[in-house]
Amino acid sequence: MKRYKSNSELVHAFATYQSYQGKANNMHFSGGTIYSYGSHFPIATRADGITFFNLHGYSNTTRKHKSLVRSAITGDNIVECAYPPTISEIERNWLEDIHANNFNYWERRIDALNKELENPRIRNRNARLQEINKILADKLVYKMYFKLN
Repeated sequence: MKRYKSNSELVHAFATYQSYQGKANNMHFSGGTIYSYGSHFPIATRADGITFFNLHGYSNTTRKHKSLVRSAITGDNIVECAYPPTISEIERNWLEDIHANNFNYWERRIDALNKELENPRIRNRNARLQEINKILADKLVYKMYFKLN
């Protein structure tokens, strides 16, 4: 595994496909998946021009890691999901629970946004509508990539 001097160098190598594996400080990547603090927290997985990007963030450092990755990835269609599949899960087709969890998350989020829109005093309605549209677009790309109904 190639060792990088900084998280920025590591993220650049991941984003530009310079190496199959790499490690720096408290981040690493293997194949098309980059992690924060270990294999239990995938930040993003890149596959065939799509980046499945983790919506969760548990600490300030993880948020910084996610920001580095997000800004380094260009040209990909970014699908924001609660549980981004890792490359090994995609290759092994261990995806049933991941799919269910992602679709459940998206549906709960859309329901919450619709409930907010029912409030006549709500401000920034357009931002909520844009978020719903982004979720619907992410779901469509996700379904097409994994060939789901």
